[in-house]
Amino acid sequence: MNLIRTKKFFAILLISLSFVASCTKYSFKQTNVVYNNITEKTKFSITNKDTSNTILSYRFNEAKIKDYIKDFKTYRYNEDIANIYADAILYACIKYDIDIDIMLSLIKFESSFNSLTVNKNSGCIGATQINPAVWTSKLIEVGIIDKKEDLFSLRNNIVSGAYVLNHYMQKTDSMDRALQKYYGTCNYASIYSNNVLGG
Repeated sequence: MNLIRTKKFFAILLISLSFVASCTKYSFKQTNVVYNNITEKTKFSITNKDTSNTILSYRFNEAKIKDYIKDFKTYRYNEDIANIYADAILYACIKYDIDIDIMLSLIKFESSFNSLTVNKNSGCIGATQINPAVWTSKLIEVGIIDKKEDLFSLRNNIVSGAYVLNHYMQKTDSMDRALQKYYGTCNYASIYSNNVLGG
Protein backbone atom coordinates (compact mmCIF):
# COMPACT_ATOMS: atom_id res chain seq x y z
CA MET A 1 0.00 0.00 0.00
CA ASN A 2 2.79 2.42 0.91
CA LEU A 3 4.59 1.58 -2.35
CA ILE A 4 1.49 2.52 -4.38
CA ARG A 5 1.14 5.81 -2.50
CA THR A 6 4.82 6.56 -3.03
CA LYS A 7 4.50 5.90 -6.78
CA LYS A 8 1.42 8.13 -6.96
CA PHE A 9 3.21 10.89 -5.05
CA PHE A 10 6.19 10.84 -7.39
CA ALA A 11 3.93 10.69 -10.46
CA ILE A 12 2.02 13.77 -9.27
CA LEU A 13 5.31 15.51 -8.38
CA LEU A 14 6.74 14.80 -11.84
CA ILE A 15 3.61 16.12 -13.58
CA SER A 16 3.65 19.25 -11.39
CA LEU A 17 7.32 19.94 -12.11
CA SER A 18 6.76 19.47 -15.84
CA PHE A 19 3.85 21.92 -15.73
CA VAL A 20 5.87 24.51 -13.80
CA ALA A 21 8.77 24.18 -16.24
CA SER A 22 6.48 24.63 -19.23
CA CYS A 23 4.96 27.75 -17.71
CA THR A 24 8.27 29.40 -16.84
CA LYS A 25 8.18 32.90 -18.29
CA TYR A 26 10.73 35.38 -19.47
CA SER A 27 11.59 38.91 -18.36
CA PHE A 28 14.11 41.51 -19.35
CA LYS A 29 17.20 42.71 -17.52
CA GLN A 30 19.90 45.29 -18.10
CA THR A 31 22.94 43.77 -19.82
CA ASN A 32 25.96 44.96 -21.75
CA VAL A 33 26.55 43.66 -25.27
CA VAL A 34 29.60 44.39 -27.40
CA TYR A 35 28.56 45.03 -30.99
CA ASN A 36 30.67 46.74 -33.67
CA ASN A 37 33.25 47.46 -30.95
CA ILE A 38 30.65 49.40 -28.95
CA THR A 39 29.38 48.18 -25.59
CA GLU A 40 25.61 48.44 -25.78
CA LYS A 41 23.77 48.94 -22.53
CA THR A 42 20.33 47.48 -22.99
CA LYS A 43 17.25 46.56 -21.02
CA PHE A 44 16.13 44.21 -23.76
CA SER A 45 17.89 41.00 -22.73
CA ILE A 46 15.65 38.08 -21.88
CA THR A 47 15.94 36.12 -18.62
CA ASN A 48 13.88 33.24 -17.27
CA LYS A 49 11.06 35.10 -15.48
CA ASP A 50 7.81 36.93 -16.14
CA THR A 51 7.01 37.40 -19.84
CA SER A 52 4.59 35.83 -22.27
CA ASN A 53 6.81 33.14 -23.84
CA THR A 54 7.40 29.70 -22.37
CA ILE A 55 10.85 28.14 -22.43
CA LEU A 56 9.83 25.88 -25.30
CA SER A 57 8.41 28.66 -27.50
CA TYR A 58 11.35 30.95 -26.70
CA ARG A 59 13.91 28.36 -27.78
CA PHE A 60 11.89 27.48 -30.87
CA ASN A 61 11.54 31.11 -31.95
CA GLU A 62 15.16 31.91 -31.16
CA ALA A 63 16.28 29.06 -33.43
CA LYS A 64 13.77 30.12 -36.08
CA ILE A 65 15.13 33.69 -36.17
CA LYS A 66 18.74 32.51 -36.35
CA ASP A 67 17.92 30.08 -39.16
CA TYR A 68 16.10 32.82 -41.09
CA ILE A 69 19.10 35.14 -40.82
CA LYS A 70 21.55 32.36 -41.66
CA ASP A 71 19.53 31.42 -44.77
CA PHE A 72 19.40 35.04 -45.92
CA LYS A 73 22.08 34.85 -48.58
CA THR A 74 23.14 38.52 -48.74
CA TYR A 75 23.79 38.60 -44.97
CA ARG A 76 27.23 37.51 -43.70
CA TYR A 77 26.16 35.23 -40.87
CA ASN A 78 27.75 35.79 -37.47
CA GLU A 79 26.54 33.86 -34.43
CA ASP A 80 27.02 36.77 -32.01
CA ILE A 81 25.07 39.20 -34.19
CA ALA A 82 22.39 36.57 -34.83
CA ASN A 83 22.02 36.23 -31.03
CA ILE A 84 21.50 39.99 -30.72
CA TYR A 85 18.93 39.94 -33.52
CA ALA A 86 17.07 37.02 -31.94
CA ASP A 87 17.04 38.59 -28.48
CA ALA A 88 15.89 41.99 -29.74
CA ILE A 89 13.26 40.64 -32.14
CA LEU A 90 11.75 38.36 -29.49
CA TYR A 91 11.58 41.22 -26.99
CA ALA A 92 10.12 43.65 -29.54
CA CYS A 93 7.52 41.20 -30.83
CA ILE A 94 6.38 40.25 -27.33
CA LYS A 95 6.19 43.85 -26.14
CA TYR A 96 4.41 45.25 -29.20
CA ASP A 97 2.36 42.19 -30.19
CA ILE A 98 3.90 41.67 -33.63
CA ASP A 99 4.24 38.38 -35.46
CA ILE A 100 7.89 37.28 -35.59
CA ASP A 101 7.64 36.34 -39.28
CA ILE A 102 6.39 39.82 -40.15
CA MET A 103 9.19 41.46 -38.18
CA LEU A 104 11.81 39.31 -39.88
CA SER A 105 10.33 40.07 -43.28
CA LEU A 106 10.17 43.80 -42.53
CA ILE A 107 13.87 43.86 -41.59
CA LYS A 108 14.74 41.88 -44.72
CA PHE A 109 12.97 44.36 -47.02
CA GLU A 110 14.06 47.47 -45.10
CA SER A 111 17.78 46.78 -44.69
CA SER A 112 18.71 43.26 -45.80
CA PHE A 113 19.82 42.77 -42.18
CA ASN A 114 22.43 45.51 -42.48
CA SER A 115 22.02 47.23 -39.12
CA LEU A 116 24.29 50.16 -39.98
CA THR A 117 22.65 51.18 -43.25
CA VAL A 118 21.53 54.80 -43.70
CA ASN A 119 19.23 55.86 -46.54
CA LYS A 120 20.93 58.82 -48.22
CA ASN A 121 17.62 60.22 -49.49
CA SER A 122 15.36 59.88 -46.45
CA GLY A 123 17.95 59.68 -43.66
CA CYS A 124 16.34 56.51 -42.31
CA ILE A 125 18.60 54.53 -40.00
CA GLY A 126 19.39 50.92 -39.24
CA ALA A 127 17.81 47.49 -39.51
CA THR A 128 14.21 48.75 -39.46
CA GLN A 129 14.99 52.06 -41.22
CA ILE A 130 13.63 54.48 -38.64
CA ASN A 131 13.26 58.08 -39.82
CA PRO A 132 14.92 60.12 -37.04
CA ALA A 133 13.34 63.39 -38.20
CA VAL A 134 9.88 61.90 -37.61
CA TRP A 135 10.40 59.53 -34.67
CA THR A 136 13.31 60.62 -32.45
CA SER A 137 11.24 62.80 -30.10
CA LYS A 138 8.52 60.18 -29.65
CA LEU A 139 10.98 57.35 -29.10
CA ILE A 140 12.77 59.43 -26.46
CA GLU A 141 9.42 60.24 -24.85
CA VAL A 142 8.44 56.56 -24.54
CA GLY A 143 11.89 55.62 -23.24
CA ILE A 144 13.19 53.45 -26.07
CA ILE A 145 16.13 55.74 -26.88
CA ASP A 146 17.84 58.68 -25.19
CA LYS A 147 19.14 60.39 -28.33
CA LYS A 148 19.09 60.04 -32.12
CA GLU A 149 22.41 58.16 -32.18
CA ASP A 150 20.82 55.33 -30.16
CA LEU A 151 19.04 54.30 -33.36
CA PHE A 152 22.37 52.87 -34.54
CA SER A 153 22.13 50.33 -31.72
CA LEU A 154 20.76 47.16 -33.30
CA ARG A 155 18.55 46.41 -30.31
CA ASN A 156 17.19 49.93 -29.95
CA ASN A 157 16.50 50.10 -33.68
CA ILE A 158 14.53 46.86 -33.76
CA VAL A 159 12.48 47.82 -30.72
CA SER A 160 11.87 51.24 -32.30
CA GLY A 161 10.68 49.60 -35.51
CA ALA A 162 8.28 47.39 -33.57
CA TYR A 163 6.97 50.43 -31.69
CA VAL A 164 6.35 52.34 -34.94
CA LEU A 165 4.61 49.38 -36.58
CA ASN A 166 2.44 48.85 -33.48
CA HIS A 167 1.59 52.57 -33.54
CA TYR A 168 0.27 52.23 -37.10
CA MET A 169 -1.52 48.97 -36.29
CA GLN A 170 -3.46 50.73 -33.54
CA LYS A 171 -4.35 53.59 -35.88
CA THR A 172 -5.45 51.43 -38.82
CA ASP A 173 -6.52 48.15 -37.15
CA SER A 174 -4.94 46.42 -40.16
CA MET A 175 -1.46 44.97 -40.63
CA ASP A 176 -1.65 45.62 -44.36
CA ARG A 177 -2.44 49.33 -43.91
CA ALA A 178 0.01 49.60 -40.99
CA LEU A 179 2.81 48.34 -43.23
CA GLN A 180 1.82 50.78 -45.96
CA LYS A 181 2.04 53.66 -43.49
CA TYR A 182 5.34 52.30 -42.18
CA TYR A 183 6.74 52.45 -45.71
CA GLY A 184 5.27 55.88 -46.45
CA THR A 185 2.72 57.44 -48.73
CA CYS A 186 3.68 56.46 -52.26
CA ASN A 187 2.50 54.17 -55.04
CA TYR A 188 4.89 51.40 -53.97
CA ALA A 189 3.47 51.16 -50.40
CA SER A 190 0.88 48.48 -51.23
CA ILE A 191 3.50 46.40 -53.07
CA TYR A 192 5.84 46.76 -50.09
CA SER A 193 3.08 45.61 -47.73
CA ASN A 194 2.34 42.56 -49.92
CA ASN A 195 6.03 41.70 -50.06
CA VAL A 196 6.48 41.90 -46.27
CA LEU A 197 3.33 39.87 -45.59
CA GLY A 198 4.44 37.34 -48.18
CA GLY A 199 7.73 36.81 -46.36
